[in-house]
Amino acid sequence: MIISMPMQQQQQEVKDIKITSSSSSSSSDEEDLISKTCNQTSYSDVCMATFLISNYTNTTIHDLAFISINATAAYAANTSAVIAAIRNGSADFSEQCLSDCLEQYGDAVDELHESMVALGSCDYETVNVKVSAAMTNSDTCEGGFQDEGVSSPLTERNELFFKLCSNSLAIVKLLV
Repeated sequence: MIISMPMQQQQQEVKDIKITSSSSSSSSDEEDLISKTCNQTSYSDVCMATFLISNYTNTTIHDLAFISINATAAYAANTSAVIAAIRNGSADFSEQCLSDCLEQYGDAVDELHESMVALGSCDYETVNVKVSAAMTNSDTCEGGFQDEGVSSPLTERNELFFKLCSNSLAIVKLLV
Protein backbone atom coordinates (compact mmCIF):
# COMPACT_ATOMS: atom_id res chain seq x y z
CA MET A 1 0.00 0.00 0.00
CA ILE A 2 1.41 3.36 -0.93
CA ILE A 3 0.39 6.01 1.52
CA SER A 4 -1.62 8.99 0.48
CA MET A 5 -2.65 11.72 2.81
CA PRO A 6 -5.37 14.33 2.35
CA MET A 7 -4.45 17.99 2.18
CA GLN A 8 -6.59 18.79 5.22
CA GLN A 9 -5.42 18.01 8.74
CA GLN A 10 -7.03 14.58 8.84
CA GLN A 11 -5.19 11.70 10.46
CA GLN A 12 -5.23 8.61 8.25
CA GLU A 13 -3.98 5.29 9.58
CA VAL A 14 -1.22 3.81 7.51
CA LYS A 15 -0.96 0.03 7.72
CA ASP A 16 2.20 -0.39 5.68
CA ILE A 17 4.41 1.48 3.31
CA LYS A 18 6.02 -0.28 0.39
CA ILE A 19 8.23 1.43 -2.09
CA THR A 20 6.75 0.78 -5.51
CA SER A 21 6.45 2.65 -8.75
CA SER A 22 3.08 3.69 -10.03
CA SER A 23 1.61 6.42 -12.13
CA SER A 24 0.31 9.39 -10.23
CA SER A 25 -2.93 11.17 -10.91
CA SER A 26 -1.35 14.53 -10.01
CA SER A 27 -0.81 17.19 -12.62
CA SER A 28 2.64 17.35 -14.17
CA ASP A 29 3.46 20.61 -12.31
CA GLU A 30 2.59 18.97 -9.00
CA GLU A 31 4.50 15.82 -9.95
CA ASP A 32 7.45 18.06 -10.77
CA LEU A 33 7.23 19.82 -7.38
CA ILE A 34 7.00 16.47 -5.60
CA SER A 35 9.90 15.06 -7.59
CA LYS A 36 12.08 18.13 -7.03
CA THR A 37 11.23 18.15 -3.34
CA CYS A 38 11.85 14.43 -2.86
CA ASN A 39 15.16 14.68 -4.71
CA GLN A 40 16.33 16.96 -1.90
CA THR A 41 15.71 14.33 0.77
CA SER A 42 18.02 11.52 1.85
CA TYR A 43 15.41 8.85 1.07
CA SER A 44 13.79 10.01 -2.15
CA ASP A 45 12.17 6.62 -2.86
CA VAL A 46 10.38 6.72 0.49
CA CYS A 47 9.47 10.34 -0.12
CA MET A 48 7.96 9.60 -3.53
CA ALA A 49 5.99 6.68 -2.06
CA THR A 50 4.58 9.07 0.55
CA PHE A 51 3.01 11.27 -2.13
CA LEU A 52 2.52 9.00 -5.12
CA ILE A 53 -1.20 8.20 -5.28
CA SER A 54 -2.80 11.43 -4.22
CA ASN A 55 -4.84 13.98 -6.06
CA TYR A 56 -3.31 17.32 -5.23
CA THR A 57 -4.44 20.69 -6.38
CA ASN A 58 -2.36 23.78 -5.82
CA THR A 59 0.23 21.87 -3.83
CA THR A 60 3.01 23.86 -2.21
CA ILE A 61 6.13 22.77 -0.37
CA HIS A 62 4.33 23.75 2.85
CA ASP A 63 1.54 21.31 1.92
CA LEU A 64 4.11 18.59 1.20
CA ALA A 65 5.74 19.20 4.59
CA PHE A 66 2.38 18.81 6.30
CA ILE A 67 1.53 15.67 4.33
CA SER A 68 4.93 14.17 5.10
CA ILE A 69 4.65 14.81 8.84
CA ASN A 70 1.05 13.59 8.87
CA ALA A 71 2.09 10.37 7.10
CA THR A 72 4.91 9.93 9.59
CA ALA A 73 2.51 10.38 12.52
CA ALA A 74 0.11 7.85 11.00
CA TYR A 75 2.95 5.36 10.57
CA ALA A 76 4.00 5.90 14.22
CA ALA A 77 0.43 5.33 15.39
CA ASN A 78 0.23 2.14 13.35
CA THR A 79 3.57 1.00 14.75
CA SER A 80 2.11 1.42 18.23
CA ALA A 81 -0.70 -0.94 17.23
CA VAL A 82 1.83 -3.43 15.85
CA ILE A 83 3.79 -3.30 19.10
CA ALA A 84 0.64 -3.89 21.14
CA ALA A 85 -0.22 -6.89 18.96
CA ILE A 86 3.28 -8.33 19.38
CA ARG A 87 3.06 -7.87 23.16
CA ASN A 88 -0.26 -9.70 23.27
CA GLY A 89 0.71 -12.49 20.92
CA SER A 90 4.21 -13.58 21.81
CA ALA A 91 6.54 -14.12 24.70
CA ASP A 92 9.54 -14.32 22.37
CA PHE A 93 10.52 -10.69 22.84
CA SER A 94 11.41 -8.74 25.92
CA GLU A 95 8.21 -7.45 27.50
CA GLN A 96 10.10 -4.46 28.91
CA CYS A 97 11.56 -3.56 25.50
CA LEU A 98 8.13 -3.72 23.90
CA SER A 99 6.62 -1.62 26.68
CA ASP A 100 9.37 0.95 26.25
CA CYS A 101 8.84 1.00 22.47
CA LEU A 102 5.12 1.45 22.93
CA GLU A 103 5.82 4.47 25.12
CA GLN A 104 8.42 5.82 22.67
CA TYR A 105 6.02 5.62 19.73
CA GLY A 106 3.20 7.14 21.78
CA ASP A 107 5.51 10.07 22.52
CA ALA A 108 6.49 10.24 18.84
CA VAL A 109 2.85 10.54 17.78
CA ASP A 110 2.36 13.39 20.26
CA GLU A 111 5.52 15.16 19.09
CA LEU A 112 4.51 14.84 15.45
CA HIS A 113 1.04 16.23 16.15
CA GLU A 114 2.68 19.14 17.97
CA SER A 115 4.97 19.66 14.99
CA MET A 116 1.96 19.88 12.65
CA VAL A 117 0.48 22.61 14.86
CA ALA A 118 3.82 24.44 14.77
CA LEU A 119 3.97 24.01 10.99
CA GLY A 120 0.55 25.63 10.73
CA SER A 121 2.01 28.63 12.56
CA CYS A 122 5.16 28.58 10.39
CA ASP A 123 7.21 27.93 13.56
CA TYR A 124 9.81 25.87 11.72
CA GLU A 125 12.24 25.75 14.65
CA THR A 126 9.63 23.99 16.80
CA VAL A 127 8.77 21.68 13.90
CA ASN A 128 12.42 20.68 13.65
CA VAL A 129 12.72 20.10 17.39
CA LYS A 130 9.56 17.99 17.57
CA VAL A 131 10.26 15.88 14.46
CA SER A 132 13.86 15.35 15.60
CA ALA A 133 12.61 14.20 19.01
CA ALA A 134 10.21 11.76 17.34
CA MET A 135 13.03 10.50 15.16
CA THR A 136 15.14 9.78 18.23
CA ASN A 137 12.33 7.67 19.68
CA SER A 138 12.73 4.98 17.02
CA ASP A 139 16.46 4.79 17.80
CA THR A 140 15.70 4.52 21.50
CA CYS A 141 13.21 1.72 20.79
CA GLU A 142 15.72 -0.23 18.71
CA GLY A 143 18.51 0.41 21.20
CA GLY A 144 16.49 -1.15 24.01
CA PHE A 145 16.53 -4.50 22.25
CA GLN A 146 20.25 -4.22 21.55
CA ASP A 147 20.92 -3.39 25.20
CA GLU A 148 19.03 -6.53 26.24
CA GLY A 149 20.86 -8.61 23.66
CA VAL A 150 17.64 -9.73 22.00
CA SER A 151 16.50 -9.52 18.40
CA SER A 152 14.13 -6.65 17.68
CA PRO A 153 10.90 -7.46 15.83
CA LEU A 154 10.68 -3.76 14.96
CA THR A 155 13.95 -3.12 13.12
CA GLU A 156 12.38 -2.57 9.69
CA ARG A 157 9.60 -0.38 11.11
CA ASN A 158 12.10 1.65 13.15
CA GLU A 159 14.29 2.16 10.08
CA LEU A 160 11.36 3.29 7.92
CA PHE A 161 10.10 5.61 10.64
CA PHE A 162 13.58 7.14 10.87
CA LYS A 163 13.55 7.69 7.08
CA LEU A 164 10.08 9.27 7.17
CA CYS A 165 11.23 11.66 9.90
CA SER A 166 14.42 12.48 8.00
CA ASN A 167 12.42 13.28 4.88
CA SER A 168 10.00 15.46 6.83
CA LEU A 169 12.92 17.42 8.26
CA ALA A 170 14.46 17.87 4.81
CA ILE A 171 11.18 19.15 3.38
CA VAL A 172 10.66 21.57 6.28
CA LYS A 173 14.22 22.82 5.74
CA LEU A 174 13.15 23.91 2.25
CA LEU A 175 10.66 26.29 3.86
CA VAL A 176 13.24 28.15 5.94
